[in-house]
Amino acid sequence: MVLQNNAGDDMSVSSNGGFTFPTAVGEGASYSVAVKTQPSWQTCIVQNGAGTVSTANVQAIQVNCDSLIAQLEGFWVEDLCLPMAWGTALTIARQGQSQVNVKQMGVIYEDGYCSGAFRTLAPSDMGNAVFTRVTSSGGVTVFWGAWPERNGTYDAAIWTRVGPYLCFLRDNPERPSTMAEVEARTAGAIAGKACARRR
Repeated sequence: MVLQNNAGDDMSVSSNGGFTFPTAVGEGASYSVAVKTQPSWQTCIVQNGAGTVSTANVQAIQVNCDSLIAQLEGFWVEDLCLPMAWGTALTIARQGQSQVNVKQMGVIYEDGYCSGAFRTLAPSDMGNAVFTRVTSSGGVTVFWGAWPERNGTYDAAIWTRVGPYLCFLRDNPERPSTMAEVEARTAGAIAGKACARRR
């Protein structure tokens, strides 16, 4: 990760702990610390990053990071549900910085109208999805990677996070989708209730 102070003083940080910028800021001068370059597979934010230097070193700045893969973890229920029919749910668990395990199960709603309480059927292990990169644009976070098929091969897959939604899109490895195409397909999937929401 690269931190920057006052839009020009950069420093690399590779471990937890304190940090000191190369250029000292004098007493009474202002400082403004931001993340210039995010670390791989993480998103970091600066807290208490701006202020005025007093007589002592600044101690209040904190940089907190979280794994991007954590955005996928949890219990997800698909939006699409037909009355008197099963819905679909997924349990997603992190398996390192760039991999998740997926278990799929049926969901039966007690009222028959896809609302209120529900119960789940026995889960089936769907295998591990492996991601090669993560990009973000316009409120969409895209996880690019591969999904295991039953015959042992892997299919190109795209998982997207937008607000409360998690969407699963297939991709063509011969002509990978552009970010604009992924954003449009994600919007269509949300409108068609083909995405899931965390419960």
